Amino acid sequence: MPIYSHSQLSMYEGCPLKYKLRYRDRIKRDIEGVEGFDLRKSAYQHRTWWGNDRSHF
Repeated sequence: MPIYSHSQLSMYEGCPLKYKLRYRDRIKRDIEGVEGFDLRKSAYQHRTWWGNDRSHF
């Protein structure tokens, strides 16, 4: 008999299709979540925008 974690059961209760894709079919998301957010990259992009394109002010 398989053992299910709390997060698996919670996901199944919320959306059975999401559970199936994630745990049975083992399809990974192609969109990065919060863990993929890079503050340094964001700060660099903001600094670049601020330095180059202020024509709309």
